[in-house]
Amino acid sequence: MSIEKVIYTARAKAMGGRVGTAKSDDGQIDLKLDRPVEMGGKGNGTNPEQLFATGYAACFIGALRVVCGKAPHPDTGGCSN
Repeated sequence: MSIEKVIYTARAKAMGGRVGTAKSDDGQIDLKLDRPVEMGGKGNGTNPEQLFATGYAACFIGALRVVCGKAPHPDTGGCSN
């Protein structure tokens, strides 16, 4: 399988690892990173697991919306929000 056309490329930079900063090239994301308290952190910032979870959830919802548009539910004519 090959990519026919690149639609969008995201760029971001993380510095300092789990205790540092993360920033997107457009400035929409500009975060202080810290380990969760459960992993010895002070909880003074978000952590990579939270960022991964939010990104994954958003992509998953997007995929569900595509599927709902192609195979509507027989009782409602589509997927409910």
